Amino acid sequence: MDSASVVVFRSPDSRLKTSKYMLGGGEAVCVAERTSNGILLTEFDAAGQVLSQRTNESKDALEGLCAYLEIDGEPEVREVKAYERIPVSAKCNGCNEGKIVRQLDLVDPININKVPVVPIFICLGCSKKFYSMTENYLRLLAKSNSDLFTKEELGEMNADEDAFIGVLQEYIIRIFASKKISRMNPV
Repeated sequence: MDSASVVVFRSPDSRLKTSKYMLGGGEAVCVAERTSNGILLTEFDAAGQVLSQRTNESKDALEGLCAYLEIDGEPEVREVKAYERIPVSAKCNGCNEGKIVRQLDLVDPININKVPVVPIFICLGCSKKFYSMTENYLRLLAKSNSDLFTKEELGEMNADEDAFIGVLQEYIIRIFASKKISRMNPV
């Protein structure tokens, strides 16, 4: 990515958020946060769903962000007065009124010491929790954590990835339903 095509906004809480950029035919935004365990890099689509979430051992959030997005050169960095949360295009099915936000956006980044594997969102109106699990995110998660699967499961994934991802989605739905956490559905 060309450094001239992206602007990075730095907020007082040290979060870095990019301007919109094109990714796979749609718009995306990336947030870099210095947590207690390194740099958390999260990419969001236009609806606010998580496309990817990775940690980076880099000491510098801007350096980690540039490496992750493969930005050539130094991007323009603008200081902003406050972090602007990623807008989420979803309605709460609990209160039908509340605004849904990423749970980690409610925590100072340096106090983030545990990042959930499945991104969690929360309604500011009624505190109902939601999870975000796009097929793309689940594919990346499965491929980057192949050590969590048996040889048989890896064989199934290689034979028919779509079917394997479908089975994983079903497991996730059951797990979160038992915890009364709904899947976030963009509108």
